[in-house]
Amino acid sequence: AEYHMHEYVHNKYGVQVRRPPLIEDDIA
Repeated sequence: AEYHMHEYVHNKYGVQVRRPPLIEDDIA
């Protein structure tokens, strides 16, 4: 994935969340 494990990103709903360590590309 393009993000680090604990980097905050916007998911497909536009909500800023912390990327879960077990998910890489589901919420890009």
